[in-house]
Amino acid sequence: MAGLQLTKNNETFLIEPLGTVSQNNVAVGKWKTDQTNKIVFTRNDNSTIPFDVVWEFNSDNQLVVSAAGKKFNFTEVTSNVPRYETQDAVLVVKPNKDQAFSFELRGDWALSESHDLSITINGKTSVIDGFVNDPRSRFMFHFSNKKNLLQGSVLGFVGDWSEFVDATGQPRLKFVYKRAGQADGEFVLPKGVVVDKSMNQLMYEYDKDGKKRRIQLVGTLMISDDFQVSYALDRQTSSDGQQQVASTTFTFNAAFKKNNFIGLTNLTELIQLLLQCSYVGNKRVDNGRPSLSWKNTIDRSW
Repeated sequence: MAGLQLTKNNETFLIEPLGTVSQNNVAVGKWKTDQTNKIVFTRNDNSTIPFDVVWEFNSDNQLVVSAAGKKFNFTEVTSNVPRYETQDAVLVVKPNKDQAFSFELRGDWALSESHDLSITINGKTSVIDGFVNDPRSRFMFHFSNKKNLLQGSVLGFVGDWSEFVDATGQPRLKFVYKRAGQADGEFVLPKGVVVDKSMNQLMYEYDKDGKKRRIQLVGTLMISDDFQVSYALDRQTSSDGQQQVASTTFTFNAAFKKNNFIGLTNLTELIQLLLQCSYVGNKRVDNGRPSLSWKNTIDRSW
């Protein structure tokens, strides 16, 4: 029978993938995880035994649990199709998406420069190979079992977008997300935002594995008489009305030394130019990425 063998006090138990525990092929209880990611075995008499284990995703995006030199891969049972989701950044694992049993894992998340997501659980870091993509401003990370690409999951995070300047003086966007029982976390996008010319909306776009991925930042783009570009990002909710992304407003200020707009053919081109302005508040003078909420000064002729 599939599962992870765990031993304590000279007793050996088989932790089975759908939440049951057996001993010598006899069902003796059930298991879940606790707040520290231990496996907790509950006997039929309600007494409990905790086990320290190691959780990690392997290079095929498959969840593996191990202890004392033994391992169990949750894709090992071919009839089980695992599904993963997040609730306030807690990873919720269903070893079989069609069964009720699930367990939770708590860790620290990070987004890499290549748009992979990593999770560190009790000091063990795993990299999940996937991509961020969403048409409604949300932070949604998509990944699949590399041995069966039809087995996919989406990890969603609840929070809001904001801007900052990094150590090199580069303006960037970050997503601040809620974490259950902890301070908020954040994901920093490696690239800058641009204007989607087909919709006059901001978007975050990048290439990965030969495919374009994007986060469409849904909102309203406006420009004032003094060339202040404002972008009001719309609030996004789930099907049951729960907030997924908070509404916020980005402001771009550009001060032109020369009012010469020869060569601009439409409003989108002007807005894109303003977003590419160099800014003086952080001493940047070359053509940078969009600068959110900082004064920009350019001197251009066409």
